[in-house]
Amino acid sequence: MLGEHGGFILFAYLATLIAVGGMTFIVIADYRGQVRKLKALEETGVTRRSQRSAPDDRPEWDTG
Repeated sequence: MLGEHGGFILFAYLATLIAVGGMTFIVIADYRGQVRKLKALEETGVTRRSQRSAPDDRPEWDTG
């Protein structure tokens, strides 16, 4: 069906599937870890920068 290179083709697809699956697992695990750390920080009173009013850090000469 796949000719004389069928074994190589199947191995390549399998290796790609394992690699993409592994990277997906790593990204999901990292995301969950980041969410867990963020919740722990918020519980201790640390807030996100986007949730507080930002001070005007522009230089005096920048009026615009």
